Amino acid sequence: MDTAAASSPARTTRLVLVRHGLTDWNEQRRYQGQQDPALNAAGREQARRLGAFLANRGLAALGLGEIRTIYSSDLRRARETAELLAASLGNIPLRLTARLREMNFGRWEGLTADEISTLFPDERKAWLESPLMARPGCGESLVEVQDRMLSVLNEIATAHPGEAVLVVSHGGALKAAICGILRLDLRERFRFHLGNCSVSLLTFRPGKEPRLDLLNFAPGDQAGPAF
Repeated sequence: MDTAAASSPARTTRLVLVRHGLTDWNEQRRYQGQQDPALNAAGREQARRLGAFLANRGLAALGLGEIRTIYSSDLRRARETAELLAASLGNIPLRLTARLREMNFGRWEGLTADEISTLFPDERKAWLESPLMARPGCGESLVEVQDRMLSVLNEIATAHPGEAVLVVSHGGALKAAICGILRLDLRERFRFHLGNCSVSLLTFRPGKEPRLDLLNFAPGDQAGPAF
């Protein structure tokens, strides 16, 4: 294959990354991890609003063609977001995978930062001092989450050459992946924000490094809490 063919726009794959909608635990600033709270009313409205935007004019505004497939974390808050988006886009197929889950925070899940500092002070100290390799709550490390996310995103892109694919996941997991795409140290993940039901856009071109084209776009005022 010649260079021109390899970089043809027809082979370019776009991954539309969406953080799930708002939950009560987001508002209470609790570590959700791989626990399974549902969207709250505000989160469902965020997903409906984003779906309507994408269906009416958003795909064209983002320079995207038709979306025929959605991948989602199998956790309920992501799955419900994906289901609402799929309904808005014409009931397109939805594929669930545990590989798109949020970071596993083990026994920290369901707790606030203050509660963790009280109950597990040594673990909290280790997480703050060495966040890349520590496994908070005996869960996953940030490096493990990043490896998992980069692997599954690359597999999705490879499976859908020349297509636009919606991917619904979680704030921490998506931030880890974006840091990897941009070759940023994971400690820099707090230098950008991903709001609930925000859209970020990755472009995959054959023979080239993936590219971040859009970060944290949310139609209307729906960013939600940062946690």
